[in-house]
Amino acid sequence: MQRVVTSHMCGDFMGPCLHTSLDGGVTMMEALNYAKLDYVSLGNHEFDLGKAQLEARLSSYKGKLLNTNGMDDQLKTLPKYDVVDVGGKKVLMVGLCIGDPSIYSANSCPEMKDFVHSIMAAWEDACSKGQHIDIVVPMTHQLIEDDRLLAEQFEMHETMSGKAPVILGGHEHTVFEEEVADSLIVKTGQDATKIACVDIWWTAKGVKCRHVLIDTEKFTSNGPAAAWADGKKKFVQAAMEAPIMALPSKMSTKQVRFEQSDLAAFLLEKLKRGTSPVLDAGGKDTDEPVWKYGHWPRRARRFFDRVLYVICFTLLFLWATLGYFLVYIQYLPPDPTDDYCGITAFLCLWLSVFAFVDNAGEKRTWIQRWEEFVVMWVLTSGLAQIGWELPYVLWKVRWLQPIQSATLLLLEFDDKFLKPDELWAWPFWMYASGDTRYMRQHSSSHATETMLVISGPFELWAVWMLKRRLRYKTVARWRRG
Repeated sequence: MQRVVTSHMCGDFMGPCLHTSLDGGVTMMEALNYAKLDYVSLGNHEFDLGKAQLEARLSSYKGKLLNTNGMDDQLKTLPKYDVVDVGGKKVLMVGLCIGDPSIYSANSCPEMKDFVHSIMAAWEDACSKGQHIDIVVPMTHQLIEDDRLLAEQFEMHETMSGKAPVILGGHEHTVFEEEVADSLIVKTGQDATKIACVDIWWTAKGVKCRHVLIDTEKFTSNGPAAAWADGKKKFVQAAMEAPIMALPSKMSTKQVRFEQSDLAAFLLEKLKRGTSPVLDAGGKDTDEPVWKYGHWPRRARRFFDRVLYVICFTLLFLWATLGYFLVYIQYLPPDPTDDYCGITAFLCLWLSVFAFVDNAGEKRTWIQRWEEFVVMWVLTSGLAQIGWELPYVLWKVRWLQPIQSATLLLLEFDDKFLKPDELWAWPFWMYASGDTRYMRQHSSSHATETMLVISGPFELWAVWMLKRRLRYKTVARWRRG
């Protein structure tokens, strides 16, 4: 039995990396050659260098860099595919990179064609040259959702159904091992801590596939490669030990992809001060604190240093817990307790406007203020739909409408009271004193409240996306017919 072993890396082989930031990718291209990888494909961070510099740097790679769907002039010298002969079976190797322009800078955004059409073009080109292709092994650099969709598209495709036993994936920083449709999807995560060994073979019933993940620390180091890597590591360590400036507190960029980084903000502020004389024609250095640009949990710190915000939400919490309990046990009367609670709730709903007020020494643009206001307002609205409107919609017809005291109130009798067995509905009765549609049979009002309840989870989802700095296209992938 003939065995053929190939090694692969699916993109982001030059960045993000400290060495590439210093030497434009020279070190990482040397690393690829020391690793003796047979095939690599492009990732989005390769284009951080700019297309011209990327083209110049790729020429030093001694393996095969497959570019199946890139259309830029700087990439046209790269092979679109390769064909490997395994005991008479022909395996089509292709490399594909994500085309979402939102993850690239405007001046280096590549033109990437659709994956399926690009693979079929490579398949047909190979067949036209006398190669009878048996299976395809895609090396992809995209989100796991897109890899799953690609596997489903393979299954439905007339030519490639059952002929893509494995998808070798990159881009994500976590490990994925999934079987989708007829394909195994394997992603080994970041920092080369794991290697996926994938075995593909043929039987009388067709092609088979299996894999195992192995920790890289189990492999012995190669002499020349290990010496080279040790030299590069010592250089970085020496550079990092050189003092640059004193930090005002303990800082880190470990979670910079997911949340605000104090260290990044601190360094960017220093950069801003250093370039301000050039950009601002004599801009002055100041001691204004850095605006804490981040996501809503960190922004909330600005809100909660407002005395009024703390007071109002404390009162609202007390009304919702202690106040409700005291009314329920008839220690407080339903009226005018409802007036005090209503005033507090009204103030709390509008306290998001404090997003427009800077802290002492803080200086933000109006765009930054509006961003903070939108996040806090959508969060407040989403919680209101789930915490308030949802119980109302579920309880209205069966339990709220039959309450006699509410009916009398709606008929404008002077009976502003609740019977002892009705005190559980005091919050809804309180609201109905202002909106008379609330506890009577009013179909359009009920339909409106139902739509608000449906919108609540979407509002909270939107807050989560804003918190993670996500776009809807990278969160929900809709299948196109």
